[in-house]
Amino acid sequence: MSRILLLLVVLAGLGAAEPAVEASADPARDLLRGHAPPWYDGKRDDWRRIEVPKPPEALAPPASGGGGGGAFDVSVLAWVLVVALAVAVALVAFRLLSERKAAEAEERDGAARPATPAARIGHLPFAHDDRDPDEALREAMAAGDWARAAVWIYVRTLLALDRAQVLRLERGATNRVHVAAVRRWAADAHGRDAAVPAVEAIVATFEAVYFGRQAIDRVRVDHLDREGRRAVALARGVEVAP
Repeated sequence: MSRILLLLVVLAGLGAAEPAVEASADPARDLLRGHAPPWYDGKRDDWRRIEVPKPPEALAPPASGGGGGGAFDVSVLAWVLVVALAVAVALVAFRLLSERKAAEAEERDGAARPATPAARIGHLPFAHDDRDPDEALREAMAAGDWARAAVWIYVRTLLALDRAQVLRLERGATNRVHVAAVRRWAADAHGRDAAVPAVEAIVATFEAVYFGRQAIDRVRVDHLDREGRRAVALARGVEVAP
């Protein structure tokens, strides 16, 4: 009898302890249900699928590759072009400056070294020699060769007006061209008018005695000599008494 009672007590104790064991049989599931993490589905007692966002697409690598080597190459090329352009501009500027200096030096040399009479007499319409016009005029006056003296007055006057840039002695230029140049020059400023009749008289007398073989006297030659000097003085900017 006592053994039966002991067995009943043991069974009763096991029956009383069974709910507690069942209550704590899965503490991990109880903890998940209590905290409800986003990756656990308490209703289905299963893992919940979580959609992970896709990472941003990586930037496309540079076409040339090599860690920015393409940009470096473009920069170097740009500097090379800039330097080449600067050198080209400097060479052009140097050449222009050299040519300008050479032209200025030539102009200064030409102004400091007057042209020889022979260089310009060759552009006049008559047979000539290479003598100085002033010297040839003195010789003709001393010899009483008045026609020859008139020719050399003409030569001396036109050469002086050419040097004064009143006219330009060029091959093929006629006396009419020379007289027209003197007229234009005289019209540009006041006080030059007297040069026009002087040159006209000298040119007309030269053509008469050289081409027309007309005779001339000393009075006419002296007058032409004065008129020629007067025209040259006006061309050089020297005041001339009326």
